[in-house]
Amino acid sequence: MHVDRPVAAGPIPIVHRDDALGLIVSNKTAPMPSQKCADYRRNNLRSRLKAQLRIGGRLSVVHRLDICTTGVLILATTKKADTLYK
Repeated sequence: MHVDRPVAAGPIPIVHRDDALGLIVSNKTAPMPSQKCADYRRNNLRSRLKAQLRIGGRLSVVHRLDICTTGVLILATTKKADTLYK
């Protein structure tokens, strides 16, 4: 059984969401990785945001921030936005 390392508690703050452009801008807290890695399979921003916003489809990290870095993070909800903004 795998147990993820703990991360900051509470909902992830959404700074901006534009469904027409396929973008979500969030405020990443620390410590939390931007996406899945060995010790953070479920406790990462991408996975927690998908659950929080009930997103069943695509949610791609456009850029990453280190685990111990806080700041604004951009995610794409469509393939077009993911390709356009990377």
